[in-house]
Amino acid sequence: WYWNFGDGSTDSVHYPKHKYLTPGTYTVRFALISNVGCLSDTASFPITITAVPNAKFGILSPFCQGKSITFSDSSVAFAPSSLTKWYWDYGDGFTVIRTTNTDTIHTYVSAGNKIVTLRVETNSGCQSSLFTKTIYISPNPIADFILPPGICLPADSAHFVDASTIADGTQNSFGY
Repeated sequence: WYWNFGDGSTDSVHYPKHKYLTPGTYTVRFALISNVGCLSDTASFPITITAVPNAKFGILSPFCQGKSITFSDSSVAFAPSSLTKWYWDYGDGFTVIRTTNTDTIHTYVSAGNKIVTLRVETNSGCQSSLFTKTIYISPNPIADFILPPGICLPADSAHFVDASTIADGTQNSFGY
């Protein structure tokens, strides 16, 4: 057996394994000699080795319970590959496989930390490592106020008291 992997490396085993160091198109050649010394023709096939893509995304804030959140893909594939699949996991039990890299929108029904992941795949079947971001989905505030009864004109004025609340207790940090 004689294998030439097209990158300067050769092997002489029956079933070789070869690791390419850089992406590119290589012509693999294979020939063999029988036990009595007869040489075969050489079989040649091109093989394209592609780099693993990089998954990445951004998120437009704010991150509020029950509101739409936009995830923007910024993943990269390296020539000659192109991205063909996006595997989204929104961290709340909802996953989706998309075949376009348009922005994706998701709504969380519960507050709390969510671990969002993305894996992408190229037209040659190479998959990226997981890209992960943890986001905190905030509960929505409940607006309320108190107006004491018995405002008498012309001497009295209305004194409004904020009684707004939020499930995580952060109402003292509200912006007004």
